[in-house]
Amino acid sequence: MGKVTIQPLFSYTNLLKSIISKNHIDHRLFKSGRHSLDYALREIISNNPRFKNILLPKLICNEIIPYIEKHKININYYNIEDNLNIDVKDLDNIVNDKPTIILVVNYFGFPADWRLINNLMERKDCLVIEDNAHSYPNDSIKNIKSDYSFDSYRKILPVLSGSMLKKKNHATLLANIAETRMPSRSEIIYSLRYIKNFFSNKSYKNKTVVESVDKNNKIDSISNAIIRGNSFNRLSIIKKRQQNYLFWRKYLNDKEVIFFDNLKLTKETCPYAFPCYAKNQSGIAYWKKWGVENNINIIAWPDFPLIIENDMQSSNLGRIILFPVNHQFDLNKRIG
Repeated sequence: MGKVTIQPLFSYTNLLKSIISKNHIDHRLFKSGRHSLDYALREIISNNPRFKNILLPKLICNEIIPYIEKHKININYYNIEDNLNIDVKDLDNIVNDKPTIILVVNYFGFPADWRLINNLMERKDCLVIEDNAHSYPNDSIKNIKSDYSFDSYRKILPVLSGSMLKKKNHATLLANIAETRMPSRSEIIYSLRYIKNFFSNKSYKNKTVVESVDKNNKIDSISNAIIRGNSFNRLSIIKKRQQNYLFWRKYLNDKEVIFFDNLKLTKETCPYAFPCYAKNQSGIAYWKKWGVENNINIIAWPDFPLIIENDMQSSNLGRIILFPVNHQFDLNKRIG
């Protein structure tokens, strides 16, 4: 019985299907969300050199920092409340008269407060980039006015890489000359973890190098073929992920964890994982150990940028743990 993973296991079946399918996507796909963000920043700074400041939420992964630092712009952070909402007063105070780029994250597939962001964009000299990497790829959130939006295919679909970058209200897709690269060694190993997981409860972890920037921003040829040659059943995937999300909501109800009660599923919500707080650091260790014993991938999230790591680790946001809702598994049969 294989390990229940947070991100989908790669599927060579989808690759075979793509061989006989017609391509249905004709725009550019980058290697990852980080590379989409890199391209967006390059375009913004090239077209608007007055933008020399970027605001990131404090609840953010360290792995994106090198991709921002390379553009030599000033990085500051705004507060995120314990319920994952944006700290309105803090963000409004930080965004002053200087032209500012703001990164807004839709955490775990649930939309941020876009009424606030839209209002801010009307009052301030800012450009907004939407990080939609935790949501179903190419899904648009209604009534938002972000200047750029990017996703991450590998977090939801069984591929090795892939990210789409959109511009201005999702109306204009960035054009593409179909450029790809050969899969890397680590991606090939990653694609075989489905087999590895059946023989060991130790799953391969794709390590991200954060000390330097991966300059090759092209999607790998295998994932490119799968994404362009397959019509994934979006509604079926969302339904299964929601069922697994509700499984954890029930299973953990009397356990020593704290829920994000403000996160509400709608018919459009495609959850990336089931997030909750551990009450303390020993709680994180307990659930990681429980995951190993039950062959379930449970992680502490995120790996904070070094400059804010100490402050965030001492906060509630420093004790977030993620339980998998991967649609490739039926948790009611597996655990229930």
